[in-house]
Amino acid sequence: MSNEMKKAQEEMEKLMKEHMKDVYGENFENMGDLMKQAFENSLSNLEKEIDIEAIQNVVPGVDMATILQKTQEAKEEALQRGNDAIVSQSEAITKAMNEMFSSGNTGLQDMISEQMKQFQAMTGIEDFTKMTPEDMQNYYESQMNMWNGLENGEEEDVSLEGVGSLIENMYNSLPDGNKIKVKNGDEYIEKFEILLSGILSYINGHENDTLDVEEHDDFFNEKINYILTEFWGIESKEDVYDTIGWLLNEGHTDEYLSYVNANTIDELITEDMDEEEVEIVKNGFEFAKYFKDKLPENIMLGWDYGRASAIVRWAYFMNYINEEEAWEILDKIAGVMIGTFNSWKEFGISYIVGGLFWTYRKDPSETYNRYYETVEALEGLLTETDDEDDGEWLRNPWIKEVL
Repeated sequence: MSNEMKKAQEEMEKLMKEHMKDVYGENFENMGDLMKQAFENSLSNLEKEIDIEAIQNVVPGVDMATILQKTQEAKEEALQRGNDAIVSQSEAITKAMNEMFSSGNTGLQDMISEQMKQFQAMTGIEDFTKMTPEDMQNYYESQMNMWNGLENGEEEDVSLEGVGSLIENMYNSLPDGNKIKVKNGDEYIEKFEILLSGILSYINGHENDTLDVEEHDDFFNEKINYILTEFWGIESKEDVYDTIGWLLNEGHTDEYLSYVNANTIDELITEDMDEEEVEIVKNGFEFAKYFKDKLPENIMLGWDYGRASAIVRWAYFMNYINEEEAWEILDKIAGVMIGTFNSWKEFGISYIVGGLFWTYRKDPSETYNRYYETVEALEGLLTETDDEDDGEWLRNPWIKEVL
């Protein structure tokens, strides 16, 4: 962060604290205090609803002193948990805001702006710094009601127009990164091939310095074995080649194209499909038809080939394939990716769109969750921050041609 930006941010924080004290008094050092009082008020209101006399009438001889003591203990415990959560959330928000202002990430800024609009629409308050404790309490309770509704099975509406807007925002906000030409045999090619597993490596916290994703110990052996067996059904070398062969030759690319090229959904549904399979076809067909003229037909390749790259590294880590076999497969993957995409951004967005398609066809209500999980990885790879693990795709250029 530049000194000018840092100084401006510090001044903003100072003015905010002074304003909060003017509005709420000395007891309100920050928004965490405001949220804490709202939480306390909610508990107090609940306590007021307890009709002690009515309880004694219904249950004669009840020990109200003990009940009140237990109630107070439960209240204090709940208050402490709530306060701990508020402190943790405040720290996370502060960190995220610092990263946003220091990186100039317009995509993240747009997302926060949109959330503020929703917040204003929900509360009717245009300036959140002018919230009273009652405002905060009402907002807190509305969020709890919304959360309870989601837990009881209510699903967030997902529109393909909304998904399209998210994809467009990625194209407009993320940098392309640098591009280079290299000679055949250049040592950088191996680094590039490892980084093709970048999104899954970022999500799983893997290293991208060598073929090995982690150090070899019991913990990581168990972790990688679990990924291969539980998510991919891979338990042997034959399984590795079968899975990678499917990803490189068919994958979700073929499925997506079958939906794109079908005139009607009836062409895709067969008699032996069960109800769940039919629903997957209907959702996939809907997704493909909406994006048919908005995205290139090969948009799924980054999704299929990016996952294949990760499987190669996992399989090598677990000794299902040797080093020579791993590089042979990665060479093929890199050749296709270099000939298909022009930048890390294009490759990464292809991966994310593939993940959106895969999720939407199975359960549209989970589409946004999938997006935010993977876009965080993509932004991390294409954004320089104080975290040395971020910005790997920015520091390592895309290979646009092998001479």
